[in-house]
Amino acid sequence: MTETFAAPRTDLRGQTALVTGGIGGAIAEALAAAGAAVTLSYHTNRIAAES
Repeated sequence: MTETFAAPRTDLRGQTALVTGGIGGAIAEALAAAGAAVTLSYHTNRIAAES
């Protein structure tokens, strides 16, 4: 049997998150869905950071 992870619902309204590189896009979406204001930082791929 495969276990699945379900993240607890978190209210991040009023919080700001800084997300950098790697799998940051998926993390940024999850943080934004939880209500956080998200800022992305990139090193070389501006187009990917803006999408």
